[in-house]
Amino acid sequence: MKPHFIALSVLSVGLITVGLAGLAPDQYLLNVRHQYGPQRYPAEEVSVVGTFMIGETAVAWAILRPRSYRRSWARALIAALLLLLLASWLLSYGMHMPDYYFAHVYWLALGGISLLLLSAWSAKHALRERHAT
Repeated sequence: MKPHFIALSVLSVGLITVGLAGLAPDQYLLNVRHQYGPQRYPAEEVSVVGTFMIGETAVAWAILRPRSYRRSWARALIAALLLLLLASWLLSYGMHMPDYYFAHVYWLALGGISLLLLSAWSAKHALRERHAT
């Protein structure tokens, strides 16, 4: 499978998830501020989060550089740590945040864990190649 297809698929699933999470009612407005009734769709906020997701994908892509990857476990580890650090930092501001915010944090954490697995796989194969020669 091509790396471009994987990155675009992961980004698309994340954007769709954040967009759908924007449809959920804001629990802070309901339970803390007691604002009942219809709520507007947070189009501006969801589009800002989507823009950040596109930027985060571009940064991870620039770190990994798939054309010259060749089992570079260190690049995958750096990108994974960056995404997990960003996810934990955003999670620290999570109190009373709407669902689309948490969808973004979960997307970052899932991406970081996936890149950690890629780093472990790459390190295993790099060691295997080193010992084979």
